[in-house]
Amino acid sequence: MKKGLIVIVAIFMLFCGPLNLCAQDKAKDEAPVGMEYIMVGDARILVPKGTHIRKQGDLNVVEDVGQYSSRKFVDIDARLDKLEADQKTLAEEIAKIRETVGK
Repeated sequence: MKKGLIVIVAIFMLFCGPLNLCAQDKAKDEAPVGMEYIMVGDARILVPKGTHIRKQGDLNVVEDVGQYSSRKFVDIDARLDKLEADQKTLAEEIAKIRETVGK
């Protein structure tokens, strides 16, 4: 009975080791929220989503934090301007509908 238990425990430990390694490898492949892995040449780099890479001669240049931030703020400003324009248009349409219904 004792030998059978020892064999079962040994087999269990033998199979648990590789499962743990697989779980650790999978965790390394998952990027945090808002981040992504990109390949630059042979290197794998963790960067914010949407980061641009440009080729400058033989170098691959990843945009720095200042460039990324300013580009994102410009994009956000453009989206905000569009939303404000859409909101104004909708407010005008609602006013027209109210006038039509009120008559």
